[in-house]
Amino acid sequence: MRIPSKTVVLVVTLALTGCASQATAIQGTRLDALTFDGLKRSEYRVIDKARGDACGTYVGLWPIPVFWIDTPNESGVIFGHGISAKAADAATYRAISAVPNADAILSPVYHVEEKSAGIWYSKTCVTVRGKAVEVKSDDELGRQSPPGTLLLPTAPSR
Repeated sequence: MRIPSKTVVLVVTLALTGCASQATAIQGTRLDALTFDGLKRSEYRVIDKARGDACGTYVGLWPIPVFWIDTPNESGVIFGHGISAKAADAATYRAISAVPNADAILSPVYHVEEKSAGIWYSKTCVTVRGKAVEVKSDDELGRQSPPGTLLLPTAPSR
């Protein structure tokens, strides 16, 4: 059995295809490092309501396992997809960025809308709403920081 050279070239090209992406994020937007369980109500202040929107698009070239994903913070050609999580991250980023001095969102509520055309196309839009909060600095709480740590500058009062 002889394999055509065009098939070999196509398989090798697909095997050597890499991923390319760009991303922008705020550290801790998903509260991986910061939880409100350990904070007392006096240690943070609710600033304002926060709202953010983002959409992600997925296009697949089935039966070839190549997919394009486009979200506000990331785009590229990858093998596999997960645009709901990427759109939720982007919406959370936009919600926190929209409120000055916000550190996180308390009790975020996500609204997800999806449109799909089988395995070839889908668009996911996410809206996040919640309360933007600012964690008070050690100076504001009248605490001494452990040796070797930096104190956060006190935010100007409004």
